[in-house]
Amino acid sequence: MDSLSRVQQRLLEYYNALRPPDGRIPRRTDLNPQNIKPLLAWVVMARSSGPGNLVPTVIGSAVDEILHMSFTGRNLLDMYPVPLREIIDGFYQTILTTPCGGMFTRNLGSSFGSVKGYRSLLLPLEDRDGEVSQMVGVITVAGLENEAPGFGKPKDVSSVQLLDLRYLDIGFGAPPAPMVPHEPSRVWPDDSEE
Repeated sequence: MDSLSRVQQRLLEYYNALRPPDGRIPRRTDLNPQNIKPLLAWVVMARSSGPGNLVPTVIGSAVDEILHMSFTGRNLLDMYPVPLREIIDGFYQTILTTPCGGMFTRNLGSSFGSVKGYRSLLLPLEDRDGEVSQMVGVITVAGLENEAPGFGKPKDVSSVQLLDLRYLDIGFGAPPAPMVPHEPSRVWPDDSEE
């Protein structure tokens, strides 16, 4: 997969090495952070209890620093405007139900500046009960613009522009990429909302 960065390739190689001989996807408990120590600042982990829900359980310190906020413990779908929420939810759920990998690239705007080319590689994981309800991933960023110092809250993300959504075949097939609207969408249309 030549479109993957070195960091993404390293996570995918580690992930594939964890797969049992029967080809199943790895369990969350198979991951050992010591084995991907150079990646940890960029690693994300999340769990889903079903459609409409994806909650990060771990977000690397570099990701928090780039975003100037932490999304750990919050439903990620709440940050997307309604038109994008369904697309993004479908994307996450497809990664878990196929199962397959996913690449997700977007630009984010906030009161702290712009994050350009914010790309996630996401891979499905089984939970302790053997259900595919968790993901591990790694984030890369193409660039930052007008970055202001400070640390905010998720509501500080003011716009999201989807650039690319696509699936990666990890041995179970991969559906075609969904169509994405490329114009920026305001996350919080009512600025008076707290």
